[in-house]
Amino acid sequence: MLKLYRDDDDYNPFLHGHHHELIWDLDPNITFVNNHKRADAMYVLAQTDPSAQQNQLKRIGYKGPVLLCSLFHTDESTHYRQCVDWWNEAGWRTCGIHTNLNLRRWIMFDHLIYRTQVYFQDMHDDPTIFQNRLWTKEFDPSLFALDDITLSENPKHFLAPMRTYGNQMQRGRLRHDTISYLKDKNGYVSDHENGVYFEPEGYCSESQLLAGEGEHNYFGGGTWMPIANKYYRDSIASIFVETITFGNDVKTITEKTWDPLVKGHFILPYGYRGMIKDLKKIYNIRFPDWIDYSYDDKADWERYACYKECIQKFLDMPIDTVKELWHKDKPILEHNRKTVLSHPVPSLSDKIKDWLNEGQ
Repeated sequence: MLKLYRDDDDYNPFLHGHHHELIWDLDPNITFVNNHKRADAMYVLAQTDPSAQQNQLKRIGYKGPVLLCSLFHTDESTHYRQCVDWWNEAGWRTCGIHTNLNLRRWIMFDHLIYRTQVYFQDMHDDPTIFQNRLWTKEFDPSLFALDDITLSENPKHFLAPMRTYGNQMQRGRLRHDTISYLKDKNGYVSDHENGVYFEPEGYCSESQLLAGEGEHNYFGGGTWMPIANKYYRDSIASIFVETITFGNDVKTITEKTWDPLVKGHFILPYGYRGMIKDLKKIYNIRFPDWIDYSYDDKADWERYACYKECIQKFLDMPIDTVKELWHKDKPILEHNRKTVLSHPVPSLSDKIKDWLNEGQ
């Protein structure tokens, strides 16, 4: 049994990150202890400036191994790598746990596809565990119910969930541009800054609704409420901008991609260069030959313009033609759902034990 330190008597969310602990919840070989002298390692969330965290550990006298976790986008990858090095230089034997497919150091754990499997398929007997986790506050199982993969009689071309952040980040600018490009087209487009949301599936609490109901809650800090099944039944493909959209330093695929694949949609995503290739090679995801993915291998400076051209090619196809193609390629949708939900997840506790043993 792997014992991780978590000081419940002196709770510091930035140091211990209880709300980020989904990765530990379902591993029967991991348990938490509140006495650091009995622990095999300590779990710490990665912060850009680790000095406060390190001072806390010095105060309590912890000198054991540290697991520095960055479990979502790893989009501050340069800072993250520096943080791991800083922790090691400060005297703690430290290992990073991250979601970056392109980072070969430390422990890569594909938390985001694992999280998808947990919520859409492997529900825990005690949902209160998930109610205390970031992104799924006030969780209710109905939010993650799946229907059979079907198509309505008069579908639209697309569903475009666009959680916007203003113009301070590249992905925010790209989403604004994509919203403007798609607004008058044959599809559903969310626009959080202008109060346009997609309803979630099933129960949604009043506090979530007040924060902004829908697929990627903007005002509430990112609560994860997947889009209702009815939108997927009434459209052919999901068009969206991923979290990581440029460079090759970070390669991370999020729920923005896993949700529509599990829901039974074809996808037309804009992500990092080579993301479609990775989905094929690493995850065995299949794609239809009637959607143009030639933008995937373009350089950053030209890829988005090519992406919009590929979208337009899809939109120019008559909806009756696209419906026929949907029925022909429905096995692709069924394959992709099954593939995501059955993607093998290695034992995180085994990976950590291997690292701990390396130092002996």
